[in-house]
Amino acid sequence: MGVAACFLTNPKQDRYTLRIVVPAGSQEEFVYTEEEVSTVRNSIKIWSGDGLGDTEVLLFPVNKTAETGYTATYLTHGMSVEFDAENDTWFKIGVNMQNPTNEDIIVYVEVENVEVRIVDEINSVIEWFDYLETPDEMKWDGSL
Repeated sequence: MGVAACFLTNPKQDRYTLRIVVPAGSQEEFVYTEEEVSTVRNSIKIWSGDGLGDTEVLLFPVNKTAETGYTATYLTHGMSVEFDAENDTWFKIGVNMQNPTNEDIIVYVEVENVEVRIVDEINSVIEWFDYLETPDEMKWDGSL
């Protein structure tokens, strides 16, 4: 008699929806996500999300010493684009969009094969990771 065991796992998320705010009156060529992304598989896949039509999309290296040879690529709604990306390099995702109105416009991009970090208002970085995977990295003094 054989016994089969099935283990359920909670796979680590690598697909996210990121928000881009296009400021009122903005005529900048590109506007960028507040979040930063880094590849987990040597490439970053991007789709246009809510509010975003056909446009150009760009990976912008956050660290100025990183390779800056990323070229804007045309993004068609419903189709993805894929950028080869260096591991351990953080990027902001930019879209070519202007806003001649008096109110901010919010659009979204879908990204895959990435981990995400958020830069707060004072430019310090908060990295998101799973404390269940690496509990020893949790900064906690044990008191409640």
